[in-house]
Amino acid sequence: MKSGPPVDANWNIGARRALKTPMRAFLVALLVVCTPTALAEEPAASKEPAASKEPAASKEPAASKAPAASKEPAASKEPAASKEPAASKEPAASKASVSFEDWLTELKAEAKKRKFSETTLAALDGLQPLPEVIEKDRHQPEKKMTFEDYRKLILSEWRINKGRTLYAQHQELLEEVGAKYGVHPEYLVALWGVESAYGTRQGDFSILAALATLAHEGRRATFFRGELFSALKILEQGHATRETLKGSWAGAMGQCQFMPSTFLAYAADGNGDGRKDIWSTEADVFSSAARYLSRIGWDPKSPWGQPVEVPAGLEEALYNQKLPQTLTAWRKLGLKTPAGQLIEGGARKATLARPGGDSGPLYLMHANYHALMRWNRSKFFGAAVSLLAAEIAKPAPVGAPGAVATPTSVTSPSAVPVSPRATDAGTTY
Repeated sequence: MKSGPPVDANWNIGARRALKTPMRAFLVALLVVCTPTALAEEPAASKEPAASKEPAASKEPAASKAPAASKEPAASKEPAASKEPAASKEPAASKASVSFEDWLTELKAEAKKRKFSETTLAALDGLQPLPEVIEKDRHQPEKKMTFEDYRKLILSEWRINKGRTLYAQHQELLEEVGAKYGVHPEYLVALWGVESAYGTRQGDFSILAALATLAHEGRRATFFRGELFSALKILEQGHATRETLKGSWAGAMGQCQFMPSTFLAYAADGNGDGRKDIWSTEADVFSSAARYLSRIGWDPKSPWGQPVEVPAGLEEALYNQKLPQTLTAWRKLGLKTPAGQLIEGGARKATLARPGGDSGPLYLMHANYHALMRWNRSKFFGAAVSLLAAEIAKPAPVGAPGAVATPTSVTSPSAVPVSPRATDAGTTY
């Protein structure tokens, strides 16, 4: 599927303050994907009745309205919101000499010293280790996925059509959230679709039990112990209960798959009911995702990137995300659009990238691609989410179920190809 031409979104957003945030979870959040179900291609066909549960878009969303000036601070180096930690440099030895029961007793004593309420402490009662969690942690999939495989998985017909339908259904709310945080609404829908298949694949593990299992097991005890205390804070603040605190085997939660520490830093109460419910309240899901993006460098004036063709013999050193050039400089180097015309020049900086390797498509990546890389540090992910966002923002073809007229105003940026979870090397989880 071809991506649309880039559209320069000149959104009238004021500059946001720079914000420094902790990098605590960043160093351990590089490889493992939040949950096997989160980036599943889509709900299995056998479990999803025909058209009754898969309505075509009855109303195509108008292109994203330019949001009002964001009141949120600008980029930080906060860890990826949705990714679970990769193996850290903690000792590999297991704490087999300490039983889970004794370990839990010690943990509860520390929690009590941290002034957690008796009600919150009671949530630890009766926790049991989960062998399935240890199995998943010790046996990460080794199969590698190509960018083209990943793109096809993310840009499935189901994900595109479902995204358009849900965009139309929640258009008013999405545009309100986008205006508040300075984030393009179609990207919120795309991230929703990639992270949890629009809320249908959130993971069904008890977060407390999963984190306790990983903290006791020892391989990454320090990280998971910290996440467990963050999960207890979520209970203490009344955003969830032990029964509703569910997610992936490694602790990523809700429809946007936040780790507990990320939830505490960025989750938002979108509907004003006093709770931050990323499990079942769309207003909170969209607001939390938008708030996070606004803090990690999202630029409402910028597209994510654009497909390009390069002249033969272009210096290899230029394929480097750490060496941005202005669009004018790239034009002078001979970069062209897929239609064969020299790209437009300008002062905006971009980097040249090949998400799929030497034989894959080429893109000039702008600021928002790099923001998506902070959400999930994968070249595949950043490109794929952007391409999915572009498809979601398009009107359905004339004559297709749910097709509507082309919006009269188009202000949203272009997007590029999308694929499932993967590391830069292409390993999926």
